Amino acid sequence: MQGFEDCENSRAGIYIHVPFCVKKCSYCDFYSIEEKRFEEYFEAVIKSIDNFALNLPIADSIYFGGGTPSVLPPDYIEKIIQKIKSTFKVADDLEITLELNPGTISKNYFQRLFKTGVNRLNIGVQSFDDENLKLLGRIHSSKKAEETYFMARDSGFFNIGLDLIYALPFQTKENLLTDLSSLVSLNPEHISAYMLTLEKNTKFYSMYEKNEIQMLSEEISADFFLTVLQFLGSNGYKFYEVSNFAKSEKFFSRHNQKHWNFSPYIGFGPSAHSFFKGRRWSEPPSFELWYSNIINSKTKGIFYEEMDLEQQKTEFVFLGLRTSKGIDLVRYKTLFNEDFLFKFDFAIKFFLSEELILISSDFLVLTERGFLFSDYISLKFIENV
Repeated sequence: MQGFEDCENSRAGIYIHVPFCVKKCSYCDFYSIEEKRFEEYFEAVIKSIDNFALNLPIADSIYFGGGTPSVLPPDYIEKIIQKIKSTFKVADDLEITLELNPGTISKNYFQRLFKTGVNRLNIGVQSFDDENLKLLGRIHSSKKAEETYFMARDSGFFNIGLDLIYALPFQTKENLLTDLSSLVSLNPEHISAYMLTLEKNTKFYSMYEKNEIQMLSEEISADFFLTVLQFLGSNGYKFYEVSNFAKSEKFFSRHNQKHWNFSPYIGFGPSAHSFFKGRRWSEPPSFELWYSNIINSKTKGIFYEEMDLEQQKTEFVFLGLRTSKGIDLVRYKTLFNEDFLFKFDFAIKFFLSEELILISSDFLVLTERGFLFSDYISLKFIENV
């Protein structure tokens, strides 16, 4: 068997893109709008679920991302969850995650949210330094972030992830360590630590072009990455993907793993992405066009791609190297009918000699130092697939 056809037997994920935001953050290039068009949004999401025609495998995760899903009233969230459960086959241990931002949520909201069936939260803290938060364009303070976390705990949530952004303009290592200390002191089950990247069509990119901010050098950013890795590791967090850490495998994000493991996932909402049987598609990043398509049964602006074998190999290698588990050599051979170690013998010998990779238990894994050169290593494999 060749290609990703075997992945149809994997458990699926369902993604709901909630595009509403109170304010666009300086670094963010995800699709969002500030208008609160809740009724139209809910109508279209429900209709798009009704219209879904593929025979999706059993789903074990639902993920509400954005945007800022926590601006959506809990009644809508509950009805969307109920609609998914009545339409698709879902696992008994369904993981339902909602992203939220401090400053958009109250104790009453948490209590109502808990009753909807949401059992995992992802809180966009980003920093505990108020000056950093202002630079990032966040609407909350460090105090509000802590208050939000404790409100979530008090409301019954026991699976909480916190997000951090680091390698910010003007950030010092001391500042980073302070942020990391604040994070682990709260004792969340999961931590996502994202190195800042410049994205076009963001406020940060415009500021950078005007020389109003400067990005940290590659050397400093690399040092920050290793600092994050070592600090969180020494505080009991297991590194399982280049930006993700958890207290144990039990708390690995199922939604994240769908993308790295090539499990099927289906997205609903403007700009939402889907992947199924080697095919991927995405909804248009426009509320008006997305809504019009669904209401009028049209497909304008939908991106569609049938992945050929070369693309599948490329993504298998690239995404495998993002994880601490690495490239599954046995699965590679099963999917693509070729031996990875034999095919890339020369490159592998070189990377082994430079201590950038390890081969262990049928997996090719990056070392800590290797993660600093992951793009280069991936490229060397990918250009010969």
